Amino acid sequence: VNLSVGAAPLTVGSLSFAQAPTGSLPAFSTLSLNIPVTSGGQPATTVEGLSMTSLCSGDGTATLVAGAFANGVQSATYTNNGCLRVNDTITVTIGNSSQRIQVAVSPANIGSILFSGSSVSGTAIVLKGSGGQGRSEAAQLTFRVVDQNDKGLAGVDVDFAATTYTGGLTVSPRRATTDANGNVMTMVSSGTIPTPVRVTAEASRNGVKISGLSDALT
Repeated sequence: VNLSVGAAPLTVGSLSFAQAPTGSLPAFSTLSLNIPVTSGGQPATTVEGLSMTSLCSGDGTATLVAGAFANGVQSATYTNNGCLRVNDTITVTIGNSSQRIQVAVSPANIGSILFSGSSVSGTAIVLKGSGGQGRSEAAQLTFRVVDQNDKGLAGVDVDFAATTYTGGLTVSPRRATTDANGNVMTMVSSGTIPTPVRVTAEASRNGVKISGLSDALT
């Protein structure tokens, strides 16, 4: 009689944090995750095939790094790298057994808003109605929103305002959202009266308001 034998399947127990956060986990902060694993009701001696994922790590805005395994418990470190999801769900799987745990996360604060440049060469545009070949009545201004680590922040709403609207000068759009690299753009169109102008870009996150100022445009 031929028999097939093997070890009892591994089972993941209830996940827990070594020190559960009070409120949302701030950006660039870490948590220690405890992952109990059993085999036949007893602490496992191996954790081969264990995988860890989360919604934010799938976005590239969080990391899960395995630590030591002892007494049937696998440790791991979770780092919030500025996830925008408000709540992250961590899933741990081994074989057919899996467990989930949620953690509230906060996005990264805005470090600064930097003026990147203008679409026109030099610093001047012509008056409304006097454009032509080589003369532009409008300039596209680009700003970059970065976090405290100088990394571009995506999904930040930025409000624009000109220092003057003399002669019907306009700024459009007045609000725009940063792209994946933290870049955001608006267009300044001239009015009918010569004037110097600068554009302010302002945004807020986690109760922190930051603004940046463009170079002068004439």
